Formats: sequence, structure tokens, C-alpha cells
Amino acid sequence: MTGEQTPKEYTPTQMLFLRRLEHLLLTRKQLVGLSHVPWPGKLVSVAIYSTLLDCRELGVDDEARRIRQSYAPESQKTSR
Repeated sequence: MTGEQTPKEYTPTQMLFLRRLEHLLLTRKQLVGLSHVPWPGKLVSVAIYSTLLDCRELGVDDEARRIRQSYAPESQKTSR
């Protein structure tokens, strides 16, 4: 995790959802181009969206945004 808080400053629940987000983003990256069936990627995208909402509810949406941005393709990365 990057940002203002260190991992020790997150609650266990916050860490669970931030790590889940990282795992889902990595899974989506690995699925690109591997399957001729689109539904696994769609399910992962829905899970990512749900996890982002959970992160917002837990007050770690800024960190979740940074994590999501770090997994974006180079063409989509912007400095914010």
C-alpha cells in the first residue's frame, strides 16, 4: 500500500478490502486475452466495482484509487 497511511494504520477490515482490490485488479490483468468467453472478465469487473464501493464505505477510497491507478494501462495513467 502507498499513501499517507502505513499498513499498520489500517484496520484489519480496511486491509482486507484493499488487498482484495489488488488481487482482483491483478486477476483482471491476467485474464486479458486469455479467454474467448467474456464472462469471467465481466465478473471480475463487477467484483472490482463492489470492492471499490466497500473501500469508500470504509474510508480508504483515496488509497483504493491509487491502487486502481497503479494497475491502469500506461495510456490511461494520469498524474492526479
